[in-house]
Parts: sequence; C-alpha cells; structure tokens
Amino acid sequence: MSEDFLFQVAENLRSCRRKKGLTQVQVSSLTGIDNSTLSKLENGSQKPDILILKTLADTYGVSIAEIIGGTNEMRMFADKEALKILEIIESMNPKERDMIRELIYALEYKRRFESVKNDMQF
Repeated sequence: MSEDFLFQVAENLRSCRRKKGLTQVQVSSLTGIDNSTLSKLENGSQKPDILILKTLADTYGVSIAEIIGGTNEMRMFADKEALKILEIIESMNPKERDMIRELIYALEYKRRFESVKNDMQF
C-alpha cells in the first residue's frame, strides 16, 4: 500500500468519526477496537484490516468503499474493480469474510514465498 493511500484512508476514517461526533475512545468502546489501533489507523501508521474497516464502516454508517475512496467524486479515480470486490466482501457474513481474509493471506504468503524462492535461485 502506498503512503498516499494510507494517508487518504486515515483522513477518511478521521472525517467519518468526526462527522458522527465520536471520539476515538467512544469508537473503541462501541467496536472493541483498541484505541491505539484507531489512532494508528487515523494517522496512517497502520495498514487497515478489512474486518476492522467493515466494523468502522458499519459504526460510521458508510461503506468500505467510501472509507477507501472517499467521496463519490474521489471514487471515480479509484480502482473500480477493487471497490466492487470490497463492496461484495462488505455484504458477506462474518464467516464468509473470514474465509476470504484467510484466502487472501494464503495467496500473499504464496506470492512472497515464490519471490524468495526465485531470488535464491542462481
């Protein structure tokens, strides 16, 4: 994830929370997400997890796509396929989302393993 993307998500999370009139402590209490995690997400120093984004989107009454892409005007510049996939994931039940998350992690692990394997071949 690029720093620009993390910064944009951070700004959007902070904006959504403030529009709801909530403090980070209140959001932590409502969601069970640790206050330090919320702080890191809002300052762009932590990559967002899809399940945390879903929880925050529900709490703020917005979609994950809005958090990631900002306003409708900003979304036209985002990867529309990625936003569509996030909207599909957003509609899934928790068990289905867990399965998708595990699949994504497995694919990422496989990709990294293959990269290291290729780097080690002389």
